[in-house]
Amino acid sequence: MSNASGADAFNASITGSPATEGVTVMTALPSSLGDIAPGGSVTSQLDYYVPEGVAYFKVTVQASANDACGTNYNYPGP
Repeated sequence: MSNASGADAFNASITGSPATEGVTVMTALPSSLGDIAPGGSVTSQLDYYVPEGVAYFKVTVQASANDACGTNYNYPGP
């Protein structure tokens, strides 16, 4: 996850990872990524169960983080 803003992103975490074609995330979520400095990034690995016969699938990674005032931001946003 990257922080393209000019402010710290606090308590960043991966909160979900829905997928198509019967694929399911196996990694325990939420997954804490910690704080991310402006312009910084962190990496995380998510493992998936892919049923036999599935040749392709789509994943949406959902994440959240707080700003210095405690406002929570969810990505992708509504």
